[in-house]
Amino acid sequence: MSCDGTTYGRRAALGLGLAALVTGAGCGFTPLYAPGAPGDRLRGLLVVTPPDDRASFAFAAQVEQLLGRVDSGPYRLTYAISTRTEDQAITPDQAIQRIALLGAVEYSVIENATGRTLTSGRQTAFTGFNTTSTIVATRTSARDAQARLMVLLANAVVSELVASGAGWLP
Repeated sequence: MSCDGTTYGRRAALGLGLAALVTGAGCGFTPLYAPGAPGDRLRGLLVVTPPDDRASFAFAAQVEQLLGRVDSGPYRLTYAISTRTEDQAITPDQAIQRIALLGAVEYSVIENATGRTLTSGRQTAFTGFNTTSTIVATRTSARDAQARLMVLLANAVVSELVASGAGWLP
């Protein structure tokens, strides 16, 4: 109840506020993958530099999963991936029980016709894996962690490209 004795419906006000958020009313919200939006315009235009190792293969595959596989297009995604490990969960007798895998990717989108860099950036991510009593199981866990890390990095790069696409896409 307000000071003048009128009652406001909290639920009604909350409902209107949520409706405005969901629809984007009044805030200029445009879905990134809507027809004509950057995510939609980028699909099918970006050639991913061919991978040369297991990590870059997983990275490129995820980018192509999100944006479509293109053999020739007006733009080229170049990238450089780096990873490192960090020992964690070390027991008192110095046995390592968990390893963190940290990764970074520096990327650029090049316009093929001019060679001009349209956008570039750097993304980082991390994941981890447990060590076990067998070497084979630990190596399998490490490969799985690397694949997960590449998916995380690719998702971050694609998100950044889509979000910034309005500034460099025609």
